[in-house]
Amino acid sequence: AGVVAMSPDERSLLAAVAAAPADDLPRLVYADWLDEHGDAARAEFIRVQCDLARLGYEWADTGFPRRGK
Repeated sequence: AGVVAMSPDERSLLAAVAAAPADDLPRLVYADWLDEHGDAARAEFIRVQCDLARLGYEWADTGFPRRGK
């Protein structure tokens, strides 16, 4: 599998996510962009992560969700 070049739009969206790590909005905008560009599975993964974080779940070292503080 080769390396896939990132578009300038995707690069900008990821920069916005990195610049606001506590904010779900850039992640959800990126998820919408992924949907529009044929990557629905990744978009759904991001949305589920945001939903779990909002519900207070954290990821343990095992990879299974656990209730946060």
